[in-house]
Amino acid sequence: MSPCPSREQLRDLLDEQLVVSERDLVEDHVAQCTDCQVLLEYLANGSEMDRWREVLRDEGHDRGSGPLEDVLRWLKDAGPTSPGTPESWNATTETVLKSRSGCRGGEQGADWPTVGGYEILGELGRGGMGVVYKALHRRLGRQVALKMIQSGSRALPERLARFVTEAKAVARLNHTNIIQIYETGEADRETSGAEGLPYCALELLEGGSLSDRLAGTPQPGRASAELVATLARAIHAAHQAGIVHRDLKPSNVLFARDGTPKITDFGVAKLVEEESHQTATGQVLGSPSYMAPEQARGNAREVGPAADVYALGAILYEMLTGRSPFKGTSRIETLQQVLNAEPVLPSRLVTKVSRDLETICLKCLAKVPSKRYASAALLAEDLGRYLRGETIRARRTPSWERGLKWARRRPLTATLLVAVVGLVGATLSYLHHESQRLAVLRSESEDLLFEGRDGLARKDWAKGRLALSKLLTKIEAEPRLADLRVRATDALGQINRGLADQQAWEADRGRYRQFLQRRNEALFHETQFTGLDLPSNRELTRKSAQDALGVFAAAGPDGTWAPRPLPAALTPPERAEVEEGSYVLLLILAEAMPQAEQGLKVLDQAVKWRPATRAYHLRRAAYLVRLGDAAAAARERGAADSLPPATAFDQFLTGQERYERGR
Repeated sequence: MSPCPSREQLRDLLDEQLVVSERDLVEDHVAQCTDCQVLLEYLANGSEMDRWREVLRDEGHDRGSGPLEDVLRWLKDAGPTSPGTPESWNATTETVLKSRSGCRGGEQGADWPTVGGYEILGELGRGGMGVVYKALHRRLGRQVALKMIQSGSRALPERLARFVTEAKAVARLNHTNIIQIYETGEADRETSGAEGLPYCALELLEGGSLSDRLAGTPQPGRASAELVATLARAIHAAHQAGIVHRDLKPSNVLFARDGTPKITDFGVAKLVEEESHQTATGQVLGSPSYMAPEQARGNAREVGPAADVYALGAILYEMLTGRSPFKGTSRIETLQQVLNAEPVLPSRLVTKVSRDLETICLKCLAKVPSKRYASAALLAEDLGRYLRGETIRARRTPSWERGLKWARRRPLTATLLVAVVGLVGATLSYLHHESQRLAVLRSESEDLLFEGRDGLARKDWAKGRLALSKLLTKIEAEPRLADLRVRATDALGQINRGLADQQAWEADRGRYRQFLQRRNEALFHETQFTGLDLPSNRELTRKSAQDALGVFAAAGPDGTWAPRPLPAALTPPERAEVEEGSYVLLLILAEAMPQAEQGLKVLDQAVKWRPATRAYHLRRAAYLVRLGDAAAAARERGAADSLPPATAFDQFLTGQERYERGR
């Protein structure tokens, strides 16, 4: 193994200042040297070290410019009596001093820890925080990714905290597109030190990372939208569980063998209910190219779900263009771009990028969190609208707002430009103002049109009519927005027709309920007949039956009743009930007629609604007896006896007729 690099080389590695050949040598060494990885992580959190160097210089000590080991030894000797020294400084400096005592090399696998219940099959990779092994759970026969802190008991407190944070975060989540955690614990103490080596067993993902798949190559728009929508839904689930990832990037999106994307590496996640114990103000965690401005400023309290929405936008940007939205020559320069620069429009880098997809992407990358999507779920919904060919909710930044941002970045050029424009005169000033007004009016009108169409799609007629009426009033005197007027008028017409159809449907449903109520009233009055009924009783029954028939049947001038087409609002069973009910009502009406001839005439109309049943023949037999035609009455009774009871009314009349005949 090569000698350990100097502090300056490690610092240059962090700032991406090493030439390619030197960088490769240093990276190869750090990948194998656990102690250098500890120091590299410590240097990455360099704000504390810079503060101590300033203290040393202010006090006249020349140790501040020497090797890091000397600086740390001086600080350790000074102890907590030095101004501003934290109580935990001695332990921390001793940890780093020990890490510089030499590198542990050895044959591959010689330093692998022993983890109870697992067989380590190989090393998958190393990072700034830990090492990941491929392992087999002996009892379950399941292969897992075994993640461990590299330094065990000598790990920095920040590293242990992040390891615990990741385990807590992943354990809370159960989502198809978030890596699954199976178990946490400590390796055997005999092989890992007095305090044991913490580990967590994670889902093994062997399909590579999104970073590997991109490799600087722009991806198709639909595929990019589908993947980011999937990731957005997963991140929304994490947000609902009180977890903010804070380090979303292509290399933290891994794929299972079946191609399912999984979000990984929750090492710098923020647990909302533990916010007071999270990253201190001024410490910047995350990857600069995918870091939201509020995160780049180092204020952890400002970092919330909106930071993850920003990172999703940065991933979408890289998928569309083949490059991240911001990339400086060093970490500091990249952070400055994140804070102050605007990303190049994706369509300028790749001309075939969809305008809608570009709008969604740039909304995610807004500098101000409130101008991004309010949640990752809303981002996923807008991407879904794009994929379905629907109107997206995001709106492009107006030209005047883009100009204002440009002026803030280049104040001197903007001042000169304003002076030149002022010389042009009042006409151009008016046209510029009018253009702004028209742009704002169009943007507001398009929002109202979207709201109106949304009401139309959801059949929320009141919401749709209100929005479209506001729109038509707003653009009534603006001929340049005639296209919006045509679209709004068409949508309003559809809403009015839909509202009319709904009102008609509700009216038909009301008629159906009215029919059932009146039919039941007629049935009640008919069952009250005793054979010695007063004329008023028959009149009440006759009126109830006629009222019920009048709902769906047409009354003729000669007292006839003809079926009318039934409304489409009725289901097939309801139609059958209306036809059956009308037939029964005619039988009731016939019984209530004062004269037998009238009753027979009404009975003849009943068979227009459905084939004759036993009740029909029994009613005819009763009227024929009253007319003195015993033979015809006998034939009707025979016809009734040959038919099984078809309705409850048949059963009722059969019982009544047998009672009257004494059998």
